[in-house]
Amino acid sequence: MNKTRRVTLFFHCTRAYFLHLLVGILIITVIAFLWIRHATKEHRLEQMEILANELASQVVNDQGLIVDDREIDQRLKMIQGVLQMHMRLPLVIVNGQRELAFPVHSTSTPDSPVSSPPFPPPGPALHRPAAPHLPPPPAWRDKDPNRPPPFLEAGHSGVSWGPVLLRLLHERPLPADPVTATIKVEPLGSIHIVHVPIFHEQQLAAEMMIGMDNQDATRLELHYPYMISVLVGMLLLGWATIYVVTKRLVRPIEEVAQAANEMKEGRYEIAIDQQMIKEKEVFEMMSAIQSMAEKLKELEALRTLLLAGVSHELKTPIAAISSLVQAVKDDVVQQEEKQEFLQLSIVETERLKRMVEDLLDFNGFATGALKAEIVTMSWTSFVQQVCQQWQMAHKRKQGVTVRSEFTHEVEVRGDPVRTQQMIFNLLNNASQASISDGPLDIRLYIHTDGKAALDVIDQGKGIAPEDLPYIFERFYRGKDKKHMVKGLGLGLPFSLMLANAQGGDLFVKETSASGTVFTLTIPMNGS
Repeated sequence: MNKTRRVTLFFHCTRAYFLHLLVGILIITVIAFLWIRHATKEHRLEQMEILANELASQVVNDQGLIVDDREIDQRLKMIQGVLQMHMRLPLVIVNGQRELAFPVHSTSTPDSPVSSPPFPPPGPALHRPAAPHLPPPPAWRDKDPNRPPPFLEAGHSGVSWGPVLLRLLHERPLPADPVTATIKVEPLGSIHIVHVPIFHEQQLAAEMMIGMDNQDATRLELHYPYMISVLVGMLLLGWATIYVVTKRLVRPIEEVAQAANEMKEGRYEIAIDQQMIKEKEVFEMMSAIQSMAEKLKELEALRTLLLAGVSHELKTPIAAISSLVQAVKDDVVQQEEKQEFLQLSIVETERLKRMVEDLLDFNGFATGALKAEIVTMSWTSFVQQVCQQWQMAHKRKQGVTVRSEFTHEVEVRGDPVRTQQMIFNLLNNASQASISDGPLDIRLYIHTDGKAALDVIDQGKGIAPEDLPYIFERFYRGKDKKHMVKGLGLGLPFSLMLANAQGGDLFVKETSASGTVFTLTIPMNGS
């Protein structure tokens, strides 16, 4: 048979929390990376716009002429330094006649023989005449002789930006204001451009276009080892926190499991240090476990007493019956005494029968095998009839006085047989508790909860304070009653169970040295 492999709660919780933490950190990292990438792109495009506008205001002098290419390059680097843009931006500037003014390039140099590639024919010009062939520009003046001319400098795709930007500049219409756009150009892919018209005295003096490919726009300047170290540190700190918290939460559960095993073995002396528990829910759970252990200990002691009590109570009539019958059998008694012995045997047999019936009835209601059959009854008439039957059966000198506070007949809903049984039990207890053979009082009235109520008042010496909390516990019998009255201690618990089964209640209203009052409530018809 396959057995399920079980792990400790501590291991399961720690592993589950750690995996959740790991997945959560990875998700947050990916989201943060994408957001930073997007924010970086927006920031660089904004910087490119600022750079284009600032440079456009400086490339034309007071005479409307484009300044020297070296001066443009210096101003470009200065603006980039201010904006902290540490990258090379492809840039082309043409004059009003669409002649390339920046950057200039050479056909070849001794150190870097780079030929000017054939310029692709421009598309149809919008709002400007057709561009003439570009004249060969002067040599590019750069401190690094091995660097290719900027016009031919390749981007990440290996394609020179200059011809691409120049072609785009010719293809796009002349804007009235600076325009930023994202377009797809083969083979560069998606690129971002800023197209700026430069006017001098309301005349077009030049046009400028700056480009940036998407890879440059979204490139993050991050210190990856540092970021990885921070993430690993967060994971270790999270795992350590989970370890400590889980260990603290699991410890009381382990104590509960240990306590349950102790109770399973029949040991109910459980010591749990509740002062060390700070969490409310865990404290309530531990308190409930400890209360359950104490209750089980009481029930175990009660069970022991029950076995002893039931054994004793059943043994007494059995022994009496056995002795009486044996005496008759052995002719120990005379003929006149035989009838008396047989009558005593019948009485003991009836008492034994009642004990067994009480046990069976109580067990039937406790397990739900017996149900109350609810009908409508006239309350006053029913109580008077039950009291009369009880008085006739017990042959008391003083009867039962029934005092009703109802001005008219009140109907209640209950089980007549079980209600009679409850009233009989209360009258039996009242009769046994009374010091003299005086009258028993019953008072009928409306209880505060709107139910019909019945008070049984005896003239005894009251219930001892130490017995009062337990009188409705099954098989419990007070110290005085154990020696005075024979029984199993099921009368009051059974009566309470019967009252609850009919929607009523049974409780001690008051007790003192002059007597005790038990109150039985039962629902009224229509309530």
